[in-house]
Amino acid sequence: MSCSLTRDHKPESPREKRRIEAAGGQVMNKSGVDRVVWNRPKLGHKGPIRRSTSFDQIPFLAVARSLGDLWSFNSQLNTFIVSPEPDLKCIPIDANDQCLLLASDGLWNMMTTQTAVKVLQEVEEDQYSPELLEAIFDAGSARLSPSRALVHFCLNRWYQSRFRADNTTVLAVMLEDNQGIELMKSNQNLPMNALFSDSEEEESDDGYDDALDGIDFFNNFYNNKINNEINKG
Repeated sequence: MSCSLTRDHKPESPREKRRIEAAGGQVMNKSGVDRVVWNRPKLGHKGPIRRSTSFDQIPFLAVARSLGDLWSFNSQLNTFIVSPEPDLKCIPIDANDQCLLLASDGLWNMMTTQTAVKVLQEVEEDQYSPELLEAIFDAGSARLSPSRALVHFCLNRWYQSRFRADNTTVLAVMLEDNQGIELMKSNQNLPMNALFSDSEEEESDDGYDDALDGIDFFNNFYNNKINNEINKG
């Protein structure tokens, strides 16, 4: 099962549209897609921009937040219409979590989070649906990493829709074994538990944080596990 961890910064979002308009911007629809308007000086304009300067309203960007869109800076309000400020939050990972998928809107415009997780599962289990097999065949490879499989699966959908493919970036982080973290979090006697504590730890007389001793336990835990697997072999 998939679980969305983020909220898209789209101009059609009521929250983002209110922020854009409060920053002095506009949202216009072009070809069925809401975009942030770029007030561009008319072609042929020369010299500094003045109040009398004529502008063309260009429905330009289909995202409401990004890095580097300096054209959207409103000097009168000292703010960016296309904001560079992200949403930040901390999300705990437990033993039930199997992967973390980070991707651009080039992927999410073509598939749901549940479809993306299904593709990852097919790759991990070597059980491919006809659509994924077609994408892999077009990629010219018999075996793809989960990230590359998602990219080619997405590109295949872009081509079938007769659209020009958007920039598509995918990073799939497979969480193969995090039961050890859950074990350490649940055992109050283990020093690693200090790393998950909400309270601040006092420094010892030697100037080092005692909570860092838990890292040694973490390393020993997995080294012992690896040794056990080798002995079994």
